[in-house]
Amino acid sequence: MTLIPKSHPIFQNLLRIDLRTRVQAERTVDYFRFLFSYAPSMPAEDQRHRVYLSFQDRHGWHCQFLEADLQTPLPKRLHFAPSDKVVELIERGGGFTDQETRLMVNQGIETGRGGLFLQLTEEQYAALKKR
Repeated sequence: MTLIPKSHPIFQNLLRIDLRTRVQAERTVDYFRFLFSYAPSMPAEDQRHRVYLSFQDRHGWHCQFLEADLQTPLPKRLHFAPSDKVVELIERGGGFTDQETRLMVNQGIETGRGGLFLQLTEEQYAALKKR
């Protein structure tokens, strides 16, 4: 068995191809970073407040809000007659992240109680802090 030395032209061509491929890949990655960069006007995830919404059907829908620690209640409580208003509240609060969440909310409405986390803006959070 004979070993081919690394100075052989076969290895030099592979090294050159690898370097060329790497440069092209870096250009492609930079291009995709440019295409899919986030707009500066989009609020960062950490600028939103995570709040838990608990809803129950007691001759109308009673909604209570808790801080992310699930122990500190927020002073604002809401009452709605139709369940559509609860769904609208969840949509405005950014609670529907996927289809599974929407199905869970529908199941909660059918059973008469449920809850989920909302991602609220600064203005929405300030409104909940008021009585």
